Amino acid sequence: MSDIVLRADRSVGDVSVIERLALSGLKLSSQLLEPTHFKGYGRIASLLRRAAPGRHVVLELDRGSRFRFPFGDAYWSRLLAPGVVYEPEMMALFRLIRGQDYGFVDCGANFGYWSILVSGQALGGHPAIAIEASGRNAAELKANAAVNQNRFEVVHAAVAEADGGVVTLGGPTHEGLAIVDAAQAGPGAETVSCVSLDGLLERLPWFSQRKSLVLKLDVEGVEEAALRGASEMLRRDTLLIYEEQGSDTAHANTKFVSGALGMPVFVYDGQRFKEAADPLAAMSAMKTNRRRGYNVLATTSPDWLRLLRSA
Repeated sequence: MSDIVLRADRSVGDVSVIERLALSGLKLSSQLLEPTHFKGYGRIASLLRRAAPGRHVVLELDRGSRFRFPFGDAYWSRLLAPGVVYEPEMMALFRLIRGQDYGFVDCGANFGYWSILVSGQALGGHPAIAIEASGRNAAELKANAAVNQNRFEVVHAAVAEADGGVVTLGGPTHEGLAIVDAAQAGPGAETVSCVSLDGLLERLPWFSQRKSLVLKLDVEGVEEAALRGASEMLRRDTLLIYEEQGSDTAHANTKFVSGALGMPVFVYDGQRFKEAADPLAAMSAMKTNRRRGYNVLATTSPDWLRLLRSA
């Protein structure tokens, strides 16, 4: 079954009347619900995806980057609305560092949105590796690599403190899958092998030769374990991007990053990333919505610190 291609201006090619109406509904509801952080959008998308079961949308992000996802996907269909920008703080960062020489490590890559853009010419054409634990998500990720000339590498594994062993993944949505107790896993759970970031560093020659890295960590609650398995990577010129969940009032990830690892932390104020004098207080002030995640930067690299502090 052919894909539905939406060009960068959101014009669409050959689709049926019903499919065109469903696309319009997905776009309009995304625009209307953006101020609520898309509350209720999943129910609308679930209804409208019946218009084109089994089909995928290929969205042109820019002239050199395409992003493919299932028609009516409740998470990614919100991008169909022209005014919706996914993770604007990340777009601001990657535009800022476009001219830097770095390799991108995308942990918890999902379908590969950021790996596609960062490896594309519009954001500098950086070498990238996309790591995804879910087999279903990894299949979509590999398809996205293919429609972008396989310009980034895909690894299907769960990021952990050490190589070896397996974990069980479960969850109601593809973007919210997390490690669960195998004994209590639901029927849709899957088992996946574990890798450490330092282990990958040793096994991938192009990866191990990179002096400067940007590590994006979105691994649904196992950030601390992933960072414990990345000690060699963090000793390099590495800029860390990690997620803080709005529902975590203890700010566990920042407590580990700033406390145990001693890394200066930077938060986005709507225009730029600013260094947090009191990281935990900054997290409390930043988290205005329990339903969303917040991207935070941290590094001990003099080069990255100089760039962030002077931006």
